[in-house]
Amino acid sequence: MDIMTSKRIAKLDSVTNCPSCGAARDTALGGRKNRKVPFSCGAIFFVEPGQPIGCLLPCPGPSNTAADLLDREIIEADHRALALAYALGGMA
Repeated sequence: MDIMTSKRIAKLDSVTNCPSCGAARDTALGGRKNRKVPFSCGAIFFVEPGQPIGCLLPCPGPSNTAADLLDREIIEADHRALALAYALGGMA
């Protein structure tokens, strides 16, 4: 096993919470040459020989936050349009 893979596995082993949302870490899987680290949020990070740390399943937290922000933009734009229409006398 190469030294970088060992360092990457050690780094993943040291992570106790999801780097994205802070959820608790579950039991790591793998051996000396690879590692999969799942978190209670559903995210899974991994290392394979000669490869950088990867994300097998992303944390849903940031995606849910992004979806909420997109939806909020639509609602706020709709409210602004209604307020403008009312101010211009278009609403009775």
